[in-house]
Amino acid sequence: MLAGASLQPFLLVGFLIMCVFCTITTLLSSVIMYNHKATYRKVILSITACVVPFMACGTAFGLIFLLGVTFSPILNVTPFLVLAISVDDSFLMVHSWNRIESDELLSSKPRPEKMVQVLIETGPAITISAFTNILAFGIGAYSSPPEIRLFCIGNAACIFHGHDLPTVFPFPVTFYTAIMALLADSPLPYNEKQEPSRIKVTVGEFLRWYTCFISDWRKSLAVMMVWTVYVGGAIVVCRSDTWEYNATFLFRKCLRLDSSRKLAFWRKS
Repeated sequence: MLAGASLQPFLLVGFLIMCVFCTITTLLSSVIMYNHKATYRKVILSITACVVPFMACGTAFGLIFLLGVTFSPILNVTPFLVLAISVDDSFLMVHSWNRIESDELLSSKPRPEKMVQVLIETGPAITISAFTNILAFGIGAYSSPPEIRLFCIGNAACIFHGHDLPTVFPFPVTFYTAIMALLADSPLPYNEKQEPSRIKVTVGEFLRWYTCFISDWRKSLAVMMVWTVYVGGAIVVCRSDTWEYNATFLFRKCLRLDSSRKLAFWRKS
């Protein structure tokens, strides 16, 4: 609990680091791979993609608190987790938009139809990833200790609101899609396009080599054998290892309540 509360000052730092990283990678991907200009619109899209998970967290926390769930310091970890899990949904949409704009047939369509195509392409992938995450935390909320159960409930609620799902507040579908419809731009005209850069050529050659590598059935068989050995070894170790709880662990200094919390703790007890 104390460890969760200690993460509050790092929330802004993590958000800024994620914004910088997302902005740089979005600009590089758009400019190098799709011949876009480096405009302020891409910066706004990148920062907005990092804001959407926090909007989902605020909405989800308000809803579960309204339903009677109590706050716990361990929920301070949830915004970091949701930011890492949900931010990729927005960039799937941005990448899909860039791909559509690079297609001569699709790029000639009106902007609303292109946004529909973006949601058609990214919706299944985002929904499947959201469903698996929600299912995992839902199982944890059903079978875990009380504190971890609360953590799982908060995570499941935030991911439920932060992904491309038909919820009351589907932020990726409503908010971020609206921002994309206003700010997503098109690539350079054909007469302004330059020769492919060395980075783009190198990346293309690597991707072609990688796809040929993983398409070989012998490579796939080798990977499956390694994975089988790994899983089998993990099962053997888990079945043979024994956990012993030591009572002195509960009296470690890092787990003790400080003086400012003792009075409130005993009153609540």
